[in-house]
Amino acid sequence: MKTLICLFYLVLFLISKHSLAQNEWVQYAVYLTDKNYSQYSIHKPNEFLSQRAIDRRKRFHIPITETDLPVSDSYLIQIAQFGINTQQTSKWLNALLIKVPIQFNIEVIKTLPFVEKVEKVFDSSIKQNKITNKFLFEGELSTSFDYGLSDNQIKMINADALHEMGYRGEGMIIAVLDAGFNNTQNVSGLAHLFSENRILGVKDFVANDGSVFEDHQHGTNVLSVMAANLPGQIVGSGPMASYWLIRTEDAATESIAEEFNWVLGAEFADSVGADVINSSLGYTTFDNSLDDHTYQDLDGNTTVITKGANIAASKGILVVNSAGNSGSDPWHYIGAPADGHSVLAIGAVDANGEIAAFSSRGPSYDGRVKPDVCGQGNGTTLLSPTGAVSIGSGTSFSSPLIAGISACLWQAFPDSSNFKIMEAIKISAHKYSNPDADYGYGIPNFYRAFLYLAGITLSDYTKDQLFSVGANPFTDKTMLGFYSANAQNITVKITDVSGKTIAMYSKNMARGGVELIPVNYSNQLQSAGIYLLTVFANNGKYSLKLMKQQ
Repeated sequence: MKTLICLFYLVLFLISKHSLAQNEWVQYAVYLTDKNYSQYSIHKPNEFLSQRAIDRRKRFHIPITETDLPVSDSYLIQIAQFGINTQQTSKWLNALLIKVPIQFNIEVIKTLPFVEKVEKVFDSSIKQNKITNKFLFEGELSTSFDYGLSDNQIKMINADALHEMGYRGEGMIIAVLDAGFNNTQNVSGLAHLFSENRILGVKDFVANDGSVFEDHQHGTNVLSVMAANLPGQIVGSGPMASYWLIRTEDAATESIAEEFNWVLGAEFADSVGADVINSSLGYTTFDNSLDDHTYQDLDGNTTVITKGANIAASKGILVVNSAGNSGSDPWHYIGAPADGHSVLAIGAVDANGEIAAFSSRGPSYDGRVKPDVCGQGNGTTLLSPTGAVSIGSGTSFSSPLIAGISACLWQAFPDSSNFKIMEAIKISAHKYSNPDADYGYGIPNFYRAFLYLAGITLSDYTKDQLFSVGANPFTDKTMLGFYSANAQNITVKITDVSGKTIAMYSKNMARGGVELIPVNYSNQLQSAGIYLLTVFANNGKYSLKLMKQQ
């Protein structure tokens, strides 16, 4: 009897195993040899790029090339004849993602004359065995009763200086590539994004279901570090920017397919005209250990995702990516795409500016400085999906902190390229002259980055001096600067030709400091004409005539 029972259960097991096998599936990346027979032309970019994306290329003299063309429909039609439904296509990689039953003979695809190579990127029969919760450290949030906690993370990088000058991200577009944006639409501290139509849209490259608000909360936390606006509680680093919310990460698994999703997300961000990509994602090892990256792969242009990130930068996008949270793990080093030659990789420090133990270390395998810079990622103030002001830790949160204020810096200098913005950020950092594998170039000072882009070199000044930074004459607004040779209190006053005071304020200056003086940022100067700006300092007064034109 026991033998019969054992045989009965053995038969059930074999039937069950066979049934499961029938339901298993594999995802492949099929790389194509060319884009022949394409119905698109680089001479008609408006058919596949938004006007804003085209304008970005024109502004920075970036040619429209074959990499901008969509994958050839002719090849998709031929592959479809095998009963295959293409899930996604990547124009930058000239590849497509297909999902087929595990029994499918992929060799028939490999032998097609227009197929360069085929790579397996996901196998449903290989179960998750490494990642129990890839956002575990970052997801353990505690509600804070100190509503002013965002003050430290903003002022550490001197982001408040740009905000005070009126650069808060207006007119800039940030694409957020993440794992989901759970309940973002109901978070009070993000409500202004929806009421002001600054959530430009959403895109899901994982489920392809057109919604991202029921997925993982990680993207909600990340977005809030940039976009939150609850004065007295939390203010993000780019509170007035506009945002695209793009899901590329499947939080439940870890596979190469997610790297392809990321490239698709970056392509989409480019096509809609995004200026900045924030990616609080990184990849090193996978559920299928055969796909694991090695440190040798992190040479700046080997992994699929890093290649995609570099291409995104070549299209004029500032790509900001978290360095990773492996500093205390055996892996230790940065992940992909943080290793990219053209990627601004962000490490994490605590509230005192000390490197966080978990922050992934550099250098890249080929010896370049990584991470590039650091922001506060240990004890970062953010919003939870319930709307509570909370605290989280991880380079996932130092990255958006830098991305948001980078958009503000770029807003101030719209004719500077993404690479020039990146250069200014690095040069402004506190370890620029002595970078290391922990901090990279260090903690950036966005006020100094602003001065650098404005062409102001502090070493050029030895005594109190008032000088122009912006245009004069001007039509809308402009800016002046005052160099203070010594610590002192100064008073700035603007008067009209009759001597009437239009604006006045005082400021404590540090020795060797520069005060950037915004003119007409609040529209005080209503009429065209001549005005006088005077700085009263300990050693005298310094004046410049301003001419406002219609």
